[in-house]
Amino acid sequence: AERRAIWPAVIALIRAEIQACIALGAKEIQLDLPHVAMGLVDAQAGWTTETAVAIIRAIFADLPAIRRSIHLCYGDFMAQSWTTNRTFHPLLPMIQALDGVVDRLVLEFSLPEQWAERALLAQIPASMEVAAGIIDVKAPTIESVAEVASKIEELLRYVPANRLLICPSCGLGRRDTALAMGKATVMVQAVHQVNQAL
Repeated sequence: AERRAIWPAVIALIRAEIQACIALGAKEIQLDLPHVAMGLVDAQAGWTTETAVAIIRAIFADLPAIRRSIHLCYGDFMAQSWTTNRTFHPLLPMIQALDGVVDRLVLEFSLPEQWAERALLAQIPASMEVAAGIIDVKAPTIESVAEVASKIEELLRYVPANRLLICPSCGLGRRDTALAMGKATVMVQAVHQVNQAL
């Protein structure tokens, strides 16, 4: 209840920051919402779809024409998720309710539980781009181009190419430079390979 009481002030602060960014020329705004995602998969956290949707709607309300994105992940603490439930389906009702509010979803999608539910991506509203985070920032190894290309081709069964983007599952800032550059290079090469095949 104490946390809910401060949400109006938090929303006002976030909106002020967004408006300052827009005034400086920003054309895209992304909300980083791991705590919302983690709250929706953890029943004891007390988050509901309705609460999450209301907060995101309030933050983005009446803004000028910008691309509005949200990033949903299950945390990254010493290369580990913060949640035990790592499935995708608890997030889908919120995503569907944000049709017309959010233009792009940036999703962690490298965890086995998420990947097992990849067919659910077909239920994301057609108004949204899907940035699928299939490059696993928590893994200490670099994926092969063939592996990443195969996953992209699989995702194209559920999300059309004009709405599908590929990205890391979260930021690579906590990884060493060689690992980060290796993963980013493989990602770009795999996307290029699939684009050429298309």
